[in-house]
Amino acid sequence: MEKILLAIDSQNLDENAVDFACYLARLTGPKLTAIFLDNLVSEEEVTVNMGEARAVTRDRNTGLFRQLAEEAGIEADIYRNTGVPAFDSWPKANLRTY
Repeated sequence: MEKILLAIDSQNLDENAVDFACYLARLTGPKLTAIFLDNLVSEEEVTVNMGEARAVTRDRNTGLFRQLAEEAGIEADIYRNTGVPAFDSWPKANLRTY
């Protein structure tokens, strides 16, 4: 295994998920990469509604992830993704209910 990817809600860091990802990285040896996701509806919402509080929370959670990885002795990278979720951008007419 070359890399472990961990998707994280930037507003709600799950420390248990980070601990488990660090455990897997220690066990198997690959680099751990966290992708911090902001669930945004449109680019307009990024500038209008994101607000200082969301940015502060995201930065705090990014720092906490870095701290947890360092304490576990894991090499880790962090990426931030702010954009429209692919599923939310699909036209509703193309969705089928089974």
